[in-house]
Amino acid sequence: MVNANDEAGLTAAIGKETNVDGVVEKAEWSKSGKVMNIEFKNSQLLGAVFERDSKALNEAFNGDFAKAITGAKVRIKSKLETYGGKDKKLEGRPQIIIKKMYQVTILEPAKPAA
Repeated sequence: MVNANDEAGLTAAIGKETNVDGVVEKAEWSKSGKVMNIEFKNSQLLGAVFERDSKALNEAFNGDFAKAITGAKVRIKSKLETYGGKDKKLEGRPQIIIKKMYQVTILEPAKPAA
């Protein structure tokens, strides 16, 4: 298990199947609607959900996966890779891709806004 803000741990886990724990700062769809980008609090880690996997994830998380995980502490099980998308600003950052609902466990739900 690697914490999302453990930069050395993330780097060491690249290419390996791992569990990553972290608080989701933001989860939103790209302008094209083809990928959901997930950013973690105090972390270089990126998460991604592709359009083809969104329906099942939304159904598993009360109709809105992005809303369910934003602000929540989550555990994601997947192979850790290096970002391989088109955005040059994100090159070299660790990335975890979410395809199935069983990969995501909400450890602590988001706290309601005060």
